[in-house]
Amino acid sequence: MENRTIDLLPMIRRMGRTTIQNGKLYLFWTASGIDFCFRGERISVVFTAGFTSMEQWISMELDGFFLLRMPLHRGENRIDLLQGLNAGVMHRVRLFREVQMIPDDHACFLTLDCLQYEGEITAPPESSLTIEFVGDSITSGEGSCGAQMEEDWISPYFGVENNYARMTADILNARFSCISQSGWGVVSDYQNNPHRVLPRFYEQICGVTCCRENILAHAHDPFDFSADPSDIVVVNLGTNDDGAFHAAPYFDPETMSVFCQRLDEFGRPQMKDAERLQEAIIAFLQKIRRYNPHAQIIWCYGMLGDFLSHEIAGAVRIYRTESGDTDTHFLLLPPTKPGMFGARQHPGRAAHQAAAQILSSYIRQLRG
Repeated sequence: MENRTIDLLPMIRRMGRTTIQNGKLYLFWTASGIDFCFRGERISVVFTAGFTSMEQWISMELDGFFLLRMPLHRGENRIDLLQGLNAGVMHRVRLFREVQMIPDDHACFLTLDCLQYEGEITAPPESSLTIEFVGDSITSGEGSCGAQMEEDWISPYFGVENNYARMTADILNARFSCISQSGWGVVSDYQNNPHRVLPRFYEQICGVTCCRENILAHAHDPFDFSADPSDIVVVNLGTNDDGAFHAAPYFDPETMSVFCQRLDEFGRPQMKDAERLQEAIIAFLQKIRRYNPHAQIIWCYGMLGDFLSHEIAGAVRIYRTESGDTDTHFLLLPPTKPGMFGARQHPGRAAHQAAAQILSSYIRQLRG
């Protein structure tokens, strides 16, 4: 029986923004994990998990089908993935982190420690396309698992299998990664908190974590965008800024200030707040372009309403005009219709499939 840490298996493809510390692979974001081919009789994996309240979940995909999805307990978890296999048959295996980083949890971490196996591990098939997805709860797959009646804020309702990001990448035979946070936006989160915005942390490996274990594993370090450059960057943000326009003001206890995105008497964003949103979108597009000089950038929106589509599309148009960057685009995704919802009033599998079909077709058109 072989027992190898991930640093001793260079043929394995690491998925997502990860680091290796003391032989352990740190998985920070939704859909981070490993991808490899295996020929042999049996294979097991060892994870170590930490959390305060929202437990970690992992999943395994075998030859394109999700066969395993399970929670982990605190500490070391040894899982027998497969046994009794025909040793002469090659299989494609992907292991995923299911749950997003929980930014307020000082104990939230997940490491993939080693693989234990009888057989041979080889590199997965190559892909000519790499996609990065930047988003909120939709990209975290929140609600994509679970019945429509469910409203609890718990880990099982997050997932990768029913996620438009994974679906889009698979349709295009692409490598993919996600950085996403439920409730977060461009100017503020859905409760008008201006500190919970993805653009602020984009250049870090995982700057949203407060867990010391992750920080010691270099989560707050700059991300090396040149190591595996993205061909496509998909941004799916704006839904929570929409929510903020309809929420109460946020009181910052540290600065004693109040922040709010406001509506005018016609129920539309006040002009100064609409301009602030557009300026934030343009600034984020500039940042994405700085770190991804050759990528097509697609700003998506619309799965949970299109209230801000005019403002977002306008910001993308202004950026294109002022910068001359014609490789940046706006795409309105199909809305989640009755019968297409999952848990927590979020898109379910059917809605994610519809979005993936539209997005993958659009990417194909861009690539000719």
